[in-house]
Amino acid sequence: MSAKSIAIKFVGSKRATETLQIIAGTTVADVLNKLNLAEGYQLSDAQTPEAPFRPTDVLYALVEDGSLLYASAFVDAGV
Repeated sequence: MSAKSIAIKFVGSKRATETLQIIAGTTVADVLNKLNLAEGYQLSDAQTPEAPFRPTDVLYALVEDGSLLYASAFVDAGV
């Protein structure tokens, strides 16, 4: 398996979009750590931003090469 390239857009921030290479086994938590994002952030696919990935999800298996992901602050939408 080869590395996949993903772009991370930071929602609500002026931080520039970053492109990363991920390999098989890379988790969401691994990517957040690489981006120096503290706890309280989540990643979601730009196609389905309402369904964020879990930190333990293996991102490599869930995205295609060239995917755009959103990094956003975790919001607990209580009722």
